[in-house]
Amino acid sequence: AWLPALCLLSHVYSHMLQMSGDAEFFRGEPLGLEEAALLVHLLRPTLQRLLLEGAAPPGDAAEAPDAAAPEVPPVLAESAKAVGALLGQLHDCNSRRQFMAREAFYGDFTVNERFIQDCLGEGTPAEAVLRHGSFLIPFHSRLQIFSKFLEEDRRSLPGPQPGDFMLGYPIGSGFTVRRAHLIE
Repeated sequence: AWLPALCLLSHVYSHMLQMSGDAEFFRGEPLGLEEAALLVHLLRPTLQRLLLEGAAPPGDAAEAPDAAAPEVPPVLAESAKAVGALLGQLHDCNSRRQFMAREAFYGDFTVNERFIQDCLGEGTPAEAVLRHGSFLIPFHSRLQIFSKFLEEDRRSLPGPQPGDFMLGYPIGSGFTVRRAHLIE
């Protein structure tokens, strides 16, 4: 019963933030900065729960439908999308001019190697957090995830990799070392 109201509030306040500038926001129109900070503290765990429990907005899961995966109700998916957009806008406002601590936007989960691996998969809750609530992940952890994406992308490229060369020659290409040609 409260999720549609939360979705509507998120859409309306997000639209208001888009239409007004930073000057109006920091003057406290229509919500004061304290109320905006309280809104962040209320919406962050809600978004985290929606995303980690699999209510990612539609179109983000793997293309092949999985018969074992339950269908996500549209209100959950739309709420996750709306709350994520609003928190993203509030995070952007906070990045331009800080009205609350950066850590207030961070999620209450541990970013470990398993979470980073889950971010690489499609349709996983960790991937949904990265896609729709990246501000929930601390910046240094996002850098680790980005590095892992680059590493995986390099592995998927055909042909020799940059690290496969030694002194300009491909490793394993077969050198012939002749003692008579050694430079002393």
